[in-house]
Amino acid sequence: MSLRDEFLRLLREDEEFRLAVIGFLGIVDVQSSLRQLISAVNDLTRTVQRLAEGQERLWEEVRRIWQEVSALKEVQNKILEENNRIWQEIKALRENQEKLWQENNKIWQEIRRLAEGQEALRTDVNKLWEENNKIWQEIKSLREGQERLWQENNKIWQEIKALRENQEKLWENQNKLWQEVKALREGYEALRVDVNKLWEENRRINENIERIWQEIRALHEGQERLWQENNRIWQEIRRINENIEKLWQEVKALREGQGRLWQETRSIRRELSGVSRTVGALVERDVRHYLPSWVRERFGVNVDRLRRARIEGVGEFDGYAEVDNEVVAVEIKATLRLRDVEDFVNKVSRLRSAKVGREVIAVVAYVNEARDTGKAVELARANGIKVVKHHGEDDFEELT
Repeated sequence: MSLRDEFLRLLREDEEFRLAVIGFLGIVDVQSSLRQLISAVNDLTRTVQRLAEGQERLWEEVRRIWQEVSALKEVQNKILEENNRIWQEIKALRENQEKLWQENNKIWQEIRRLAEGQEALRTDVNKLWEENNKIWQEIKSLREGQERLWQENNKIWQEIKALRENQEKLWENQNKLWQEVKALREGYEALRVDVNKLWEENRRINENIERIWQEIRALHEGQERLWQENNRIWQEIRRINENIEKLWQEVKALREGQGRLWQETRSIRRELSGVSRTVGALVERDVRHYLPSWVRERFGVNVDRLRRARIEGVGEFDGYAEVDNEVVAVEIKATLRLRDVEDFVNKVSRLRSAKVGREVIAVVAYVNEARDTGKAVELARANGIKVVKHHGEDDFEELT
């Protein structure tokens, strides 16, 4: 194996060798680099949080749209119920028209029995019958149009009411005509007088028929407007459906973006985990390098080097040294938290039990503070543990 290959293998597999190489390459002020890295990580965390808040607002908007769609469905259901009632009213109108048709047949049969001696009356009655047939055909055409428009709005109710009033007038006029026909049976002379009355009644009927035609024309115009309104409603419904489809596409795209965001977040977390481990190793190496001089000055213990050590039955220490009757145990943290000191207190307690008769100097060294760092310092002070903050190289600030 060449020297180059051996060097690359050590860089990949030996962490202490890799950190030593970093130091030789000129990275002296590790503390400054760490602060920059931690600041970048905090910025990235805030960015991810803002993305999560934006996603939550998007979900709120989607829920409001669903509420609007539900309200639209309720309105459509109410329209269907109202149209069902209109259809029932049209059905009743059809039954009344059928009764009117049967009554007209009876009148026509009676008039035919009198037709032999009453040509003038028959001619006039025939005209009336033809006019009634036209009315019936128009009403039949109107009924077909009403059947097609059974799903529409309240304007039809007003038209139906007017049509029923006209039907009542037709019934009254037909009853009067029936009385006139009965009077014709009593005598030919009385028939002449009744014919004059019939002419007068026919004039009024023609006036009523003219008004019926006007109502029918108005009804046709209303139906045309109603068809136009229905077309606009259908166009609006189609636009709503298109917007809903677009919304679903947007939601689908957002879900896909969310999936990519989660993948990116997981990747970032993995990267941050690796960065955190590297930062921790760099901080530990930097502090372990400069801390022995502080221990010598502060406690007068001749410590040249601190090494990582695992003490059986006690635990692992980031820095450890035994000199004469003193034992130095060090915990090094990039960010000091309460749980770190709690764990260290337990290890120091076990160490003191294992090293009875020897002085145990316990030290916690850290670089950055967390929200509960103050509580951690107080806990260390209560248990006789020194806490120092490393500001760089030989600069240590003693807190307890």
